[in-house]
Amino acid sequence: MAVNNYDLQMQHYEEMLGLYQTDHNAYMRRFEHGYRPPQMPDKPQPPRPPKYRQKLMEINTQFRAQKHHYFQTTGVLNLVAMTAALCLVGGLLCLIMFDTANGRLLYFVTLMLSFVFLIGPSFHSIISAIIGFLEAPGIY
Repeated sequence: MAVNNYDLQMQHYEEMLGLYQTDHNAYMRRFEHGYRPPQMPDKPQPPRPPKYRQKLMEINTQFRAQKHHYFQTTGVLNLVAMTAALCLVGGLLCLIMFDTANGRLLYFVTLMLSFVFLIGPSFHSIISAIIGFLEAPGIY
């Protein structure tokens, strides 16, 4: 059907090109919008072969499989980071509350650094996964 449509468009293009090259008045009478300066007709593009569409479909499928693998890996790494962060924060809070020595300031600094280095990358991973989900490649 696409090839037949292309053949029909090519036939119309050749007819309009012949009129454009020989008789501008007959060419302009074909348009309903009144007079415009004559311009060459647009040449139709041939349809893309089925192999090309198949290759694009395979690329799109591979991309979606990689994205799915990325989401699975990110989910596991987020659980590991969450578990590590909860253990570290819980341990540091216990040390801050129940330690009688002078190490509370060190524990508090370590607690603040844990938010920067454990929870920050996990949050970044979640945000980049959401952004990656929103940007799918186009077919063409």
